[in-house]
Amino acid sequence: MDNINSEELEIYFQGRKIHYQDPKNKEVEHNREQILNAMKIEGADYFSLNFEDVSQAHFILYDADKIIGSAELWYDDNIAQFSSGHVSSEYWGNHLSDLLYEAREAFISKGTTCKKLSLKIRPDNIASQKAAVRNGFMQTNLTSENKWEFEKKLG
Repeated sequence: MDNINSEELEIYFQGRKIHYQDPKNKEVEHNREQILNAMKIEGADYFSLNFEDVSQAHFILYDADKIIGSAELWYDDNIAQFSSGHVSSEYWGNHLSDLLYEAREAFISKGTTCKKLSLKIRPDNIASQKAAVRNGFMQTNLTSENKWEFEKKLG
């Protein structure tokens, strides 16, 4: 961890930890135990390669000094893929995911040439589908991964 900002990586690590530890987060059921075990052994270093990737951006949502959510995106010149958006289940129902949508869209709008945003959501995750629509995304198709794809065009 010496070659990157260890304080920022630790914050990112804590955000990912909340994402994987929340028992109500169905998005990570398939690999929750595997990731949490790896996190225990490797600590923040487990995510250091992702953290250093310049085609990604990471966002942390706070309630005062407590991390309550996180989100990521990957981007290239044309498209940004939103992923891993999660708000701790104890904060559900307050539309706090909108803050993560707004932050990611602002990052892309002000710092890249991307003109399209995209995200994928499981068909049974109705709350996330509603959040996507509330934030201007349109449902487009069911992917080969059996997830709904949503898109939003910029500018």
